[in-house]
Amino acid sequence: MARIEPSLISTITRVERISDLLARILPTPKVVVESDPLDVKSDVAQMLADTGGRVSGMQTSELKGDGHAMSGFSSSNAALQASALVGRYLLIEDAQVEIEQAEEVQGHIDLPRPGKQTLVYVQDSKADVVKMIPLGNLPQGPAFFRWQGDDRHGNAVQPGMYRFLASAVSGFEMKSLPVSTFQKIVRINVHPKNQSLQLVLENGTHVAYSPNLLIRDELI
Repeated sequence: MARIEPSLISTITRVERISDLLARILPTPKVVVESDPLDVKSDVAQMLADTGGRVSGMQTSELKGDGHAMSGFSSSNAALQASALVGRYLLIEDAQVEIEQAEEVQGHIDLPRPGKQTLVYVQDSKADVVKMIPLGNLPQGPAFFRWQGDDRHGNAVQPGMYRFLASAVSGFEMKSLPVSTFQKIVRINVHPKNQSLQLVLENGTHVAYSPNLLIRDELI
């Protein structure tokens, strides 16, 4: 039988004791499961833990993780997106514009069928025609026009209200056409209760915001 040296026994004993010592000193590793950063309920639970279960200024219904707690953030985000529309131009069904100086105005007509000799008339506040804009023969569908804020002689018109009328020959008859104009968005209003958005235009018109609105960054 092989003889075990006493020194070897003491060495093994010391190794075992050192491992036991390390086990007592070093903490047991903990497995941490990261929560989804978009999980409202886990965020609220952590917040409750940090505050000892007390959250001031927050209703109980907002802690259910059903989206109510995020409604304010969604509304703020929508308002922020809509506020980016300030300074852009919205097409509305309004044939009347007010200009403070000679400036370009752009508009839109819609032909239900092909039209010939299409004309846009610009009237002042006295119903006098100060300018005629010929568009020629146009196919069925939408068509855009622009007015440089001048009269028939090329001179700048006076500040004030102006109205657009449009007509085209369809078949053997002269037909009037509806006119829309681009109006500048100057302000955004947010309803305090339902968070609906309204666009306030330069002519004072209020239009409910919708993604389906025709909006241009600038006049072209």
